[in-house]
Amino acid sequence: MLDTHQLSISQAARVANISRSHLYQKYINQGLISTSETLDGTKFIDASEVARVFNKQEQPTDDTDVLLAQLKKDNEKLEARNEKLSFSLMLANDEASKQVKREEFLQKTVVALSHRLTHESTGSNTTENTSSTASKHAKGGVLTRLIKWLI
Repeated sequence: MLDTHQLSISQAARVANISRSHLYQKYINQGLISTSETLDGTKFIDASEVARVFNKQEQPTDDTDVLLAQLKKDNEKLEARNEKLSFSLMLANDEASKQVKREEFLQKTVVALSHRLTHESTGSNTTENTSSTASKHAKGGVLTRLIKWLI
């Protein structure tokens, strides 16, 4: 019978949180953990052996600490860059909105001026006079020059 400091192979595997076959393949067969036998031939592992091998693996190494520090530094850089990009995007969206409003204003102005030019009366409200006035203004390039000036 095993005492309290001795673990069966199955118990050792449960404590180490690995399968029994993995414990045999990676640790017992390679000599990383030593086993003993009772008088009746039952194999056991001393609890201190399990603690020595598996607690050592859970402790962070210097390489792990360096890697974690580098990841933290990289994460801080990425967060700062993300904030800058978010701010730039906000400014670009604001500028685009202003451009859209300016374009709408200019289009309304062109339509209003065009409407005035085509419906300007010269004393008569006939369709012929209105089209003739519009064609005179169009030939003179007033509307074209106005549009170029506004843009």
